[in-house]
Amino acid sequence: MVEIPAVANPKKSNLMWEMRLRDEYLAKFHEGNVIIRNVRLGTIPGGPWVSQLEYNRQRILGVFRRYADVLIIRSDSIIIQEYALLPDPGDITKLELYAELFPRTMEFEQYKNYLVKMQLVGAIKDPVVQILAARRDIEYILYEPAWLDDYLTTLMLRKRRAAATD
Repeated sequence: MVEIPAVANPKKSNLMWEMRLRDEYLAKFHEGNVIIRNVRLGTIPGGPWVSQLEYNRQRILGVFRRYADVLIIRSDSIIIQEYALLPDPGDITKLELYAELFPRTMEFEQYKNYLVKMQLVGAIKDPVVQILAARRDIEYILYEPAWLDDYLTTLMLRKRRAAATD
């Protein structure tokens, strides 16, 4: 029986690898900054009745909001980051949405007038996404961790499957 490697889909089963990428990158380049991971952004969904709820109950409803991978608070700006081993055009759209939602987020009211910067951090270069990001004023950061080859090898082994036989 001949085994044929499947086309790798880095978007499946890669959450732990992306968290590793994120944590390593942040430790290396953002030590000393205020960093919030998996931050909910935007307004609380619901009708006018929501404003009548006490603050803690409003925050509970906040789990329905969208969330960015990372929010970095600096003295003069906010950086919103999205992490992907292999970035795709959808990541650009997410960042644009998060930048729109940030000033409407009640937890960050005091920062709503800060300059918001968007960064897409990826481990595998995609020139098309890099060009699209640049057109939208999103910084595309290529960060190739030392373990990237191990990830790609693991992915390839996981995606190998036996050829169908009749």
